[in-house]
Amino acid sequence: MGKEELYDEFMRLFPSSRLENLKLDEYTNLTKDSFCYWIENKLNDWGNIHGATSYKFGIFQWGSKPELGKTSVLADEKYAWQNRFGKTAEEAYNNIKKQLVQLVNYAEKFEFEKIDSIDLSEMFKWKIAFLYSNKKLINWFSKNALLKFAQYFGHDVNNKTPTSELQRILLNEKGEKTLDDFNKLLQPIWDKVQEDGEWLPKDYNPNISKEIWIELIKDKTVFTENALITFACLHEAAISTCTDMAKEFGRTKNFYNNNIWRTGERVYNKINCPLSERENGENRYWPICCLARNLKNGLFEFKIRKELQDAFEETGIIKQLKLYADEGDKNMGKIEDYTELLLENKNIILHGAPGTGKTHLAKEIAKAMGCTKNEIGFVQFHPSYDYTDFVEGLRPQEGASGEIIFERKDGVFKKFCEKAILSSSDTENIWKELNDNPTVWKVSLEGTGDNPTRTDCMTNGYIRIGWPSYGEVADFSNFSGYTEDGGSVVLVAFQSKMKVGDIVLSCYSATEIDAVGIVTGEYEYRPEGGNYPRYRTVKWLVKGIRENIVEKNRGKSLTLASVYKLSISIQDVFDIVKKYTTNQNQHSESVNENNKAFVFIIDEINRGELSKIFGELFYAIDPGYRGINGKINTQYQNLIKENNIFYTGFYIPENVYIIGTMNDIDRSVESMDFAMRRRFIFEEVTAEDSAKNMNLPQEAKDRMTRINNAIHDTEGLNDAYKIGGAYFLNADDFDKLWRIKLSSLVKEYLRGIDDDGSKYQKIEDAYFNRNTNNSSLNDTDDNRPTVEQ
Repeated sequence: MGKEELYDEFMRLFPSSRLENLKLDEYTNLTKDSFCYWIENKLNDWGNIHGATSYKFGIFQWGSKPELGKTSVLADEKYAWQNRFGKTAEEAYNNIKKQLVQLVNYAEKFEFEKIDSIDLSEMFKWKIAFLYSNKKLINWFSKNALLKFAQYFGHDVNNKTPTSELQRILLNEKGEKTLDDFNKLLQPIWDKVQEDGEWLPKDYNPNISKEIWIELIKDKTVFTENALITFACLHEAAISTCTDMAKEFGRTKNFYNNNIWRTGERVYNKINCPLSERENGENRYWPICCLARNLKNGLFEFKIRKELQDAFEETGIIKQLKLYADEGDKNMGKIEDYTELLLENKNIILHGAPGTGKTHLAKEIAKAMGCTKNEIGFVQFHPSYDYTDFVEGLRPQEGASGEIIFERKDGVFKKFCEKAILSSSDTENIWKELNDNPTVWKVSLEGTGDNPTRTDCMTNGYIRIGWPSYGEVADFSNFSGYTEDGGSVVLVAFQSKMKVGDIVLSCYSATEIDAVGIVTGEYEYRPEGGNYPRYRTVKWLVKGIRENIVEKNRGKSLTLASVYKLSISIQDVFDIVKKYTTNQNQHSESVNENNKAFVFIIDEINRGELSKIFGELFYAIDPGYRGINGKINTQYQNLIKENNIFYTGFYIPENVYIIGTMNDIDRSVESMDFAMRRRFIFEEVTAEDSAKNMNLPQEAKDRMTRINNAIHDTEGLNDAYKIGGAYFLNADDFDKLWRIKLSSLVKEYLRGIDDDGSKYQKIEDAYFNRNTNNSSLNDTDDNRPTVEQ
């Protein structure tokens, strides 16, 4: 049948009079005769709505049951649906059908402006409106396309302009033209919109085939749930800015931007694909998945790479995901706002009443920054916590002869900063295999130049040294059989002092190395090794190179000794590895110039004596002094060894962010040094915020509102004493909650200010909503916030 005949057949099968009694299995089924199948597929010549997931219908019968995860959808043994429509398939469909009947009624009466408020997906509802209005609308159903057309004709419109208004504008532009003639005019405009502007980056291709993309998008460690939601929205929009996706689908622009960037980074870490670089040498990860172009309004417009787009089409993975944000996503959007605040300011403190979930929120912010467990640090301050714990200090150790000696050790924050510097995307996997304090060793493999031992070691992944005449020795440090052959210092170093997780540089000449590796095995004696029987297994990071290291080794050439410690820093080693693994001829001064975020959480930050804990970091944590240019000398700088990354001074890298948490009720708040406090942005987490963040049920919200209003109005208390949502989380017995948790907390609040118990009684009455003459407990008092406000 032609398109006109198909239209007539559809209207015969599904007249508006039938819709009110349309059964669910007539609305959606698997036999290609349903209402939804007609709309999307059989009537495709009347406007394309492909690309969006089947959830655009509100409910659909599935062929294979979708994985629900944390998405805002539900499923039973036959249907899947958006949970905002109902808890069961029947309830959901009844609500969808009410919207459908109302929509068709508006369309038949040409009341198009009322269609904007219909709670069905954008493209789906406007195609239905087109069909039931007897084709009185423009049959382009992407709002983005309508917007571009209206702007082309010179109209001042933006993403906030209702779709009905865009339709009205284009109908006026159509005038007396037939729909086919007007579409012939619109199509080249749309083609030009897609082609205009230079797609960036030029001359870059990650060289990832559709087949590899298919494997990657099935890997949940690479394409997380939020990443798939992001690409589902971009797939639906075809071409869009993050700002426009935020307006269209909900959530925040930072949600989409972060997920495009972090997904590319995870892809790179997984398969080590080619990278695009900025002019300053920094890596860009978003081009792995997308192309983009600059718009005149300063925004960045994205589209998915063709191979990835094809992979999405073939697998259908994104068709099982929601596009439009629900209430839970709006809470996630709030987290994205906190994330944006942290990105801009480096240091924030979340403060508020007890139980508002500040610590949990801090961890969620870190996750939203793209941090894994390895990239989140955590410590809780207390009055006895000090500089030694946080930065560095002298710690007692047992010496070689059993005596007690003191050795400088890094504190938890300094170790975290070192990890952040070394764990750029290029070196993350290497970092995981190093020990806590790796030493850099020079190793000679049968002298210099090419030789059989060197070839064997490079081929089979180990290092070998000699002195075969000594045979197998359990402990060279206590060996008494040394002869004129010597070797005691080298043998002790190779057997005992070298540790798994140390770094070895293979000496090729007095000035050059030919390989870099990580020690992965303990000392072994293998008689079959002939003149070089002493082994350690090594993972070679790069080999077959020629790198002059005299300058990095503090100007020293390599000596004849087979094994000894070098004066090369870990960072210099990583620069060498990066140089040869990314085929770069130049490398930056520091490998910390990366975009991987590391978040350090300080719980109860106000309970520690900050000037004692931070010491000279008082200067370094200032956002204006981050990075290598903000180096400082710590109290024990003279004890730091040459191969330490902080040998020339300690600094907090640009990619380290600090989140502090504290309770406003804690009397130690005012003890925080003001100069330290002004280096943080303070963000209050209210009790009302916590109820929303935790999605508390209505009864919990009501009780929380009443008790907090009563606390607010109690003389001697204030908002810092309010009770947060964590106390109500998972509560199903509110009498028990009061008895075992809240009652004692309120009594503690009122200690010394409630001689006759009347204040306690008023708060208890408010919690249980008992009749009282005290107007402050009235739920309808508009002067107080509720958890809904």
